[in-house]
Amino acid sequence: VQPEVLMLHAINAGAEPHEIVIFRAPDGKTFDEISADPETTLSTAEFIGVLYLGDPGEQGDLALVGLEPGKYIALCGVTSADGTPHYMKGMIAEFEIVGV
Repeated sequence: VQPEVLMLHAINAGAEPHEIVIFRAPDGKTFDEISADPETTLSTAEFIGVLYLGDPGEQGDLALVGLEPGKYIALCGVTSADGTPHYMKGMIAEFEIVGV
């Protein structure tokens, strides 16, 4: 369904900072295409919101209001100590809002 408000609750269960960044996926792009080159693809995507979870054990909520039907991407944009962004280590996912 198309929710009026979608609440995301997250807990940082890792050993370093994390964040959840939400984008609306560009029309015509598959998740595989986005995952292969997220920086280029998401540079033109619609930014929806971000929840930063700095310390291990920190938790928080992100309210997403009035999302239109479509595909969305959630990723962690924090960079690890080795210089690799977390989304390049698999911290990227797709979800879909569908109309009724």
